Amino acid sequence: MVKERPLAIGELVLRKMEAIRQGACQGKLTPNWEEPHHVYEEVRPGTFHLQTLQGTDVPRARHCDKLRQYYVQNTQGK
Repeated sequence: MVKERPLAIGELVLRKMEAIRQGACQGKLTPNWEEPHHVYEEVRPGTFHLQTLQGTDVPRARHCDKLRQYYVQNTQGK
């Protein structure tokens, strides 16, 4: 298994979808990862508080096992 580098404050991450969500669609074709979030605080090693791109705080801290780094593709010239 490839070891990923640790997350840092200010990076963009994808958050793993929770298994049970009220009012959310369910099924095999449901996305596994939610839209990008900003990491804004490290609660303890490997656990982070997140914000949406609009600046709204996510209510609970997330462990790095439930996060994946989000890479932005450069669409401008080489």
